Amino acid sequence: MLPDGRIAHLQDDYVMPTRPYHLHDLLVDLLDQAARLLKDDGRLVFFVPSSTEPGSHTEIPEHPSLVLVAKNTQDFGYWGRIVSIPGSAPLSTIS
Repeated sequence: MLPDGRIAHLQDDYVMPTRPYHLHDLLVDLLDQAARLLKDDGRLVFFVPSSTEPGSHTEIPEHPSLVLVAKNTQDFGYWGRIVSIPGSAPLSTIS
């Protein structure tokens, strides 16, 4: 609401507020949401940017309610991506 009583987001010159959102915080929020919404034995697939340089290491995000079912690094030369598949399956069902 603007001081003159007009609704701010209905104005033609409205700019949505923004704030910095670190990638780590975004991944934590996404995994929290997935852990709440996934059905039993559900799967979540996402890409994590990675480097293919020797000695580089990319952390795979983890969540206490999810287990890593599979991951695969796709190499595109100087960069890659890790396909990560966390799921809600119990550890005993994963071979």
